Order: sequence, then C-alpha cells, then structure tokens
Amino acid sequence: MLHTILLISKHKSIKEKIIHYLDNTSIRLEQAPTAAQGLALWQNTKPNLVILDINLSQLNGLDICQIMKEENDQSKVLFINSEKHKIQAISNNINHKNEQEIQLIINGIENLLASSSKHEYSFDGHLVDYKNYKAINKNKLEQYLSEHEIGIFRLFASKPKQLIKREEILETVWQDGIYPSSLSIERKVNKLREIFETNPNKPQYFCSILGKGYKFNPKGRQE
Repeated sequence: MLHTILLISKHKSIKEKIIHYLDNTSIRLEQAPTAAQGLALWQNTKPNLVILDINLSQLNGLDICQIMKEENDQSKVLFINSEKHKIQAISNNINHKNEQEIQLIINGIENLLASSSKHEYSFDGHLVDYKNYKAINKNKLEQYLSEHEIGIFRLFASKPKQLIKREEILETVWQDGIYPSSLSIERKVNKLREIFETNPNKPQYFCSILGKGYKFNPKGRQE
C-alpha cells in the first residue's frame, strides 16, 4: 500500500527538505500552507503521517490534532515549530532548534518506511508489493506478478548493483528442483522491464550482463 504524508506548514524550507528525503521512494507528500487547506487535504487523502505546524494562524496544530482525534483518525502525528508548548511527537520530545525539528521529521518518516519494508520495495518512484503480488510503476499503472516474477524481483532487490547469475536465480526462485530454461527466465525478466522500464529494449534497471546474468540498478544505469 502506498503511504501518504501530509505536511501542514507555511515553511518552504521544511517542505524542500522532506521532498529531498523522500526522493526515489513511493511515499506521496501532500502540502498545505494553512489549517483550512490542511484539514481539507486530510479528509480527502487520509494520510499515514501528518506533520503539523504548532503555530498556524486561525487553528493551530494542537487544534487540528484534536479534530483528528474526535474523528477517530489513526494517523501518526509530528509537531514542528513549537515555541510555547512542550509537546511530544511519536514519543520524542520536540526541540526548538530547526535542524533538530527536521531530524525528528526524518525519524518519523523512517519509522513509516520501516513499517512496510518487509512487504514492499520501492525504487525510483516504482513500488513492488510482495504481499499482494502487485507492481505499481511511477505512472501509477498496476499489474499483478506471478510467484516466480516476485521471487526474481526479490532476489534482484536484495543484491542491487551486483551480478546475479542465472544459476543463482534458479536455485533461489525455483526451489522444487524443476528448473526452467534460460529463455523462461529471460521472459520473466522482460515482464519486469515492460512494467518498469521507459524503454524495455534499452533497460536501465534490469540490465543483462552478456553470458553471465543480470544486474539490478535501483536508480537506473549510470553511464
């Protein structure tokens, strides 16, 4: 499942740092500069994590959090820019210095990523959902994968930028001792290319190493 973070703050520097941190992940960032816009986005997007500015005009962050609680919302909440209130965010005390506030945000995002890392793998805007055998590319197109296709991808993801020989694919993915031909492996790798590559004939992620095997480049092949 794709995760969504909602940032309700007028500070552009905070947004820019979070965008940079989230680069090459599947997490979507929604941003609102005012409390009213933030509440509207919260109702429409149902985010997993809400980052609240405690010093918003009109309603402040605590007011918004109270509204969320009254609606029995289950989103995690991080507070930033607390100048007059001593509060907590995911069991961490807020520090008033900007860089430490940013680090708290990053810690929260890392917690969110860790909660799904066993069942998902994201790379360069793409996502593979191991649990539901589903691939979602950066254009949000979804396609189901077979058990062997998921197995091949998991092997690739476990060894980024390393040579993976065909023999290793057979031993890892086909554990029943009934091995397919090299052509069958190539077809399944081509399926991954068709889903994720901009040009499957010139792969940047799932690269063939002539006569040896494959190499997976999560950020695309660096020429």
